[in-house]
Amino acid sequence: MTTLHSRRGDLPRLFIYMVAWIVLLSLLMVLTGNSGLLAGFLLGAAGSACYVLMLYRQLLVSLDKPSVPSESSLRSGWVARLLIVVVILAISRSVQGISFLAALFGFFSFQISIFVYAAAYSVYRIFYRKE
Repeated sequence: MTTLHSRRGDLPRLFIYMVAWIVLLSLLMVLTGNSGLLAGFLLGAAGSACYVLMLYRQLLVSLDKPSVPSESSLRSGWVARLLIVVVILAISRSVQGISFLAALFGFFSFQISIFVYAAAYSVYRIFYRKE
């Protein structure tokens, strides 16, 4: 049975896919002439990367110390991640050159890349890896 503890090496691989996704979308924005949206997109992507790293770290900490009541730890992690979202959206609304919609799309682009990674991994496991 595969657990999160045995899959710690998947985070660097996942971030490689995420960075490739961000670079691809950034290049598409520049090539199509939407470089004005690039700042907002990169701001949202950076916030999303922080969000995913904090979530991953919180999962590992809660798995390493199951005897400690983790409700307060989960609550404080949730508040910290929510604060990242609020700061990203506040910056995108207050700074003139940053597009709010591009920042929102950049924030959710990592979640989209995680979904694409999970789908590709599932297809690989079903069709190409026989156990």
